[in-house]
Amino acid sequence: MKRVVLLLLIILAQGCSCIHKVATATLTKDVHESASCLDDRHTVLGQYHDSDAVFIYKDSIVVCITMSEPIVNGNILNVYKLGSAEPLYSSLAYGRKESEFLSAMPYLYSDTLIVQDIIKSQFAIIALPELLSSSGYEPVIIESDITTNCIVPYKGGILYLSPYWMDTTSGIIKRQMGAKFLLTDKNYNEVRPYGNLLTTNITRGSIATNIDADRVVYFDGCKDAIEIYDYDMNLIKRVVGPDNIRPEYLMPDKSDKYQTPMAKSEDYDAYLLCTVTSTSDYLFAAYRGRSKEMIYVYKFDWDGNLLSCHYTKSEIFTLSASEDGNSVYAAMSDSDDNVLLVKFETQR
Repeated sequence: MKRVVLLLLIILAQGCSCIHKVATATLTKDVHESASCLDDRHTVLGQYHDSDAVFIYKDSIVVCITMSEPIVNGNILNVYKLGSAEPLYSSLAYGRKESEFLSAMPYLYSDTLIVQDIIKSQFAIIALPELLSSSGYEPVIIESDITTNCIVPYKGGILYLSPYWMDTTSGIIKRQMGAKFLLTDKNYNEVRPYGNLLTTNITRGSIATNIDADRVVYFDGCKDAIEIYDYDMNLIKRVVGPDNIRPEYLMPDKSDKYQTPMAKSEDYDAYLLCTVTSTSDYLFAAYRGRSKEMIYVYKFDWDGNLLSCHYTKSEIFTLSASEDGNSVYAAMSDSDDNVLLVKFETQR
């Protein structure tokens, strides 16, 4: 009887390990060695002197976020038709009054633009189809204490990277971090998990979602790692490499008033995520990697399969994808620090 019970326990243990085993794909260094150059097949579409972020929507609409003076019409959000200097729409006033903004972290996901103001603890949700079809459109402004480097609309609420979570596999002292991702309810009420460490300075990334593909994809902004979930947030695959960067951290003294870990290796700064964008079929991610001279643009399908890799020697601030997935639009700086909107052909 003891042998039967022992055998049953072994079988159950083996079954559990199989259930929780996640497939991992590894990108090797020849991905960069075989990358194609984007700089010889690009088109400059315009110059946006004072914009801090520029996105292209539906191949024809330019969405600009400006925090530098002079601010157009006193608003930080201005929307243009591609090739036109006259705004189609202008909103989100700059200032200290109610519903005005003092900072702006923009995120464009499919048809939705989110602008987060961490200084005034609020964010705006802008539905671009409604904005373009209604002359009296007003953004939805939500008061919230959410502080994160990664936020996306999800199931009627907001999915975001926890400001209390950090990677505990990098040789640091483990402390209670709670969940990696948090979800508000449909009234955007913030979840307040247990956490005594504020990790927003070392934990960052970008999330892309696709309900039709049953996918949520997280691009780590501190190392070369991607996590692929189904739409219910069950992890199904990891993609790692090609640089195999694993940042290390310095933990704060428990007596410190502000419990904020710090990065202690140059690898952390070397691999900061630039930007991510997606279409219904493809994902594009721009990373610096270990290179001091290039930005690499990866093209994946929603299962995390790498389809192509490209590079440019210009700094990329924001990235948008064409509707057909054959091109990307990049906001980048020229030699005079002007912001240029450039279209790169990723498919010959």
